Amino acid sequence: MNKLQQLAKQRLDGTRAKWRTDTGDAELVEAYLELGRVGSGYTDDFAGRMARIFDLNGRLSTAQVINIRNAVLEAMRHKDVEEPAPKRKYTRRVNP
Repeated sequence: MNKLQQLAKQRLDGTRAKWRTDTGDAELVEAYLELGRVGSGYTDDFAGRMARIFDLNGRLSTAQVINIRNAVLEAMRHKDVEEPAPKRKYTRRVNP
């Protein structure tokens, strides 16, 4: 790693550290971003796009963090609501 790469990595690490201190629930946001990372790439959904932006810039905007929080809440809401079991159809048996 040459000197410019080291300086860029230090700057990115500093940006991430500041973002983590400014964002109260950074652990939750970063856990959601992990869903968007696959191997050496990213998934083709909202989590993947946000993970890519975070990895490139070292931070997310306030609006992006709010959207991630809403996505997590929506996922929790769908998880808590259980769909009712489908009704079974009974046929009346008639003795011949």
